[in-house]
Amino acid sequence: MTPILLPMSNLTGFLTEGFNAVRDALDTAAARANLHLRPETISRAVARRVRATLKRIEAILRQLLVLLAAEIGPLPAAATAPQAPARTPRTPAPGTRRTSFVLMPVYRYDGAALQVLQARASKMYRAHTVTTPLLDRLHTLRTLLDNPWPAARRMARLISRLKREGAPEPIIGAQDRLHRYGTAFGMFAHALPERVKTAFRAWPDTS
Repeated sequence: MTPILLPMSNLTGFLTEGFNAVRDALDTAAARANLHLRPETISRAVARRVRATLKRIEAILRQLLVLLAAEIGPLPAAATAPQAPARTPRTPAPGTRRTSFVLMPVYRYDGAALQVLQARASKMYRAHTVTTPLLDRLHTLRTLLDNPWPAARRMARLISRLKREGAPEPIIGAQDRLHRYGTAFGMFAHALPERVKTAFRAWPDTS
């Protein structure tokens, strides 16, 4: 399915191809792990590879959202929505629950937390793990790809807020070895950082 994009500028074709390349890479990653068959469990080694792949794909997707946000332009902060009435919680089927998608993740090293996780893994090691978190993550990304505009508007608001606060320009680094997820995806990902730098050209100098 082609994402919903409007003919706003000469970037529209580039963005459409990019979102389609991301979707193809996502489908390839799911197929390699047989997640398209929706198994209840997969091996931990396969799950680690899928998570690493999704992390790379999500990084490319964030860059696409930056370009789409640049097309939208600066936006004011979103108004606070009224609190919705409480609903009775229900358990969704695996692969149908939308999880959060972080627009600009902040990575911090926490040695103590890492040691806790390693100790827990050594005590509770099993050969297989459930697929529900991965299926939900795939569902979230596919839903975003079907209509990236809400996420792009959130990205535009986030960028506007960071500029107002005098935050430094985000660093967009190139990734290597992405051709393994498809030739088109690899070539597109290689061209993305320069496009994003152009979109950030008007970022205020905070040095």
